[in-house]
Amino acid sequence: MGPNLLSDGIAFLVLLTYAFMPYLTPKTLAFGVRIPEERQPDPFLQQVRRDYFIGLFVVLLMTIGINHYTHSLTENFRFLITLGVLFVLLMGNYEIAHTRVERRKQHEQWYQGYPEAMMAIIEPEDVKTLRKPFTLWLIVNAFFVFLLAVITIGVYPHLPKTLPIHWSSQGFVENRVSKTWWTVLQPLFTLVVVMVGISLFEIYLLSHLRPDIDPHNPQASRMQYFLFVRRMLHALGIVQFGIVLSFGLTDFSMWGWIKHPSSIILTGPALLAVLAVMAITFVTGQEGSRLAVTPHDNTPYRHRNDDAQWKAGLWYYNPSDPKWLVTKRFGVGWTLNFAHPISWLMIGVILALVIVSIAFHH
Repeated sequence: MGPNLLSDGIAFLVLLTYAFMPYLTPKTLAFGVRIPEERQPDPFLQQVRRDYFIGLFVVLLMTIGINHYTHSLTENFRFLITLGVLFVLLMGNYEIAHTRVERRKQHEQWYQGYPEAMMAIIEPEDVKTLRKPFTLWLIVNAFFVFLLAVITIGVYPHLPKTLPIHWSSQGFVENRVSKTWWTVLQPLFTLVVVMVGISLFEIYLLSHLRPDIDPHNPQASRMQYFLFVRRMLHALGIVQFGIVLSFGLTDFSMWGWIKHPSSIILTGPALLAVLAVMAITFVTGQEGSRLAVTPHDNTPYRHRNDDAQWKAGLWYYNPSDPKWLVTKRFGVGWTLNFAHPISWLMIGVILALVIVSIAFHH
C-alpha cells in the first residue's frame, strides 16, 4: 500500500467519522446546540441533517479533486494539504448546520416553559470499577514497553555505525544518523512520554469525573456515562497498545530487522487500533448516548441551556469552571476549557514535543 492510498484512507476515515457524528451525540444536542429532547423529531432538524450529509458529499468530491491536482507534490506535503483543506471544509459544513439550528432555536424559543437544571451523580463504586480496565491496560502496555527497552539495550552493541531514520514510500532509506545511545533510545523515550501522557490523562479522568447528567432522566444518564467512560478507557488502552507496536516496528526497521519498511507497516498497528476505537465509539456514542439502559422515572427538568459557554458549538470557554477537561459538544470524547491556563499549557507541551520530533528527524 503506497503513501497516497494511506493518506486517502485516513481522509476517508475522517469523513466517515463526521458522517456518523449527528448520531453519536446525546439527544439533548443538535449540531452543538442544546435542545429539549422532544425537539429531535422536528422536521426542521431532519432537513438540517439531510443538508449536512449533502455538504459532506460535496466535501468528498472536493477532496478527490484536491488529490487529483496535488499528485505531483511530495507525499508529506500532499498529505498535509489534503488533511488541512479537509478539516477546513468539514468545519465549515458543521458551522452552517450549527448556525441554522441556533437561529431557529432562538427564534422559536425552544426552551420556553421548561425548567432548567444541572446535575452530577458520582457513585464511589463507579470510580472503583473504572479503575479495573485502566489497571489492566497499564500492566499490559508497561510490560511490552519494558520488553522493548530490554531488547533495545541488548542489541545496541551489535548495531551498525549508522542507522536509518527515514524511508521513502518504496521503503528505501532516505536519511541516516550515527549510532549513539541517544539516537537508539530516542524512539523509546518518545514512546514512554506518549504512554505516560495518556496514562496521566486517564488518571485525571478517573480522579475528576464530572458526568454531564441529563436531569430529565438522571439515573439512566448516569448509567450511560459510566459505561461510556469504561469503554473509553478500554479504547485508550487499545490505542496505547497500537502505539507500542508501531514504535516497536520502527525500532526493528532502524536495526535492519525489517527490510524496506513501508508507511503502512510502520503505522499499521496504530491505524488498526484507531479502527477498533472507532467501532467502540460508533456503538457507544458520546456519553453513552447509543447504549440502551433500563428506563427510570423522568423529571420535569431539562438540561440547562449552556450554549453561551460553547463558542461556535465547538470551543468551550468558561472562566468560572474549575475543570480544564470537559466532554465534547460535537464528537466523542473530551475537549479543553480554553479559559483555563492548564489547557494552554497542554497545547504548548504538545507543540514543543512535535517541534522536537521534527527537528530530530531532520
